[in-house]
Amino acid sequence: MRAPGYRYWRKLVAITGLVTEVGGLMTHGAVIAREYGLPAVVGVEQATRLIRNGQRIRVHGTDGYVEILPLGTTEQKAAVSVRAEP
Repeated sequence: MRAPGYRYWRKLVAITGLVTEVGGLMTHGAVIAREYGLPAVVGVEQATRLIRNGQRIRVHGTDGYVEILPLGTTEQKAAVSVRAEP
């Protein structure tokens, strides 16, 4: 894996939450999210398989889970939730 370039980090100004497949409380993503006051859940197995590009999610950083929202809504509860492994 190579280090992300400047163009990658520029996109961070548009995010409102962070979900990663690997990592812990002291990983780079978690630290950046904390510094910017963004909700984050790290260590979510198969997150990139379960969450599709453009899909709306709700990140519950304090409780450690991610809701995958139904298509066409941003407020309904999702039928699927993804939890980080302890």
